[in-house]
Amino acid sequence: MTSPAQPVFLRMTIRNLDDDQVFFSNENESMQAVEITPGEGNIFPKVEEVLPTMEIGERKSLTLEKEDAFGDIVKEAVQNVAIENLPEELREVGSNVSAQTQNDQTVHGTVVAIEENAAVIDFNHPLAGKKVEVEFVVVDGSEQ
Repeated sequence: MTSPAQPVFLRMTIRNLDDDQVFFSNENESMQAVEITPGEGNIFPKVEEVLPTMEIGERKSLTLEKEDAFGDIVKEAVQNVAIENLPEELREVGSNVSAQTQNDQTVHGTVVAIEENAAVIDFNHPLAGKKVEVEFVVVDGSEQ
């Protein structure tokens, strides 16, 4: 069993169940495992709940409703940005953009529409409002 305050290393796949598309995977051995320290809140709470019961090599799959994954879509996270404030190469639907908040945090968004004088940018997580499947296995951290 893993111990509560010790880091746990995971290989995982996160899949959007609306379209069965893989959003993230580090299952390939050439990719680094994700390091999680239980109690720090850096993984879905439902995944964190089961980690203390798991052994190295054990695999689990959890289906998470939107409220247990990336949350609801927040309408206020969709912003109109004056087109002149956006670099020309990003003035295209589907472009990924980064911005600084007033609290000096970096947020990421996607251009979802281009209007006459503005770009509409959605800063919601791409999986906000979605049900996801998280499949994960605990791996030996010394193999990193």
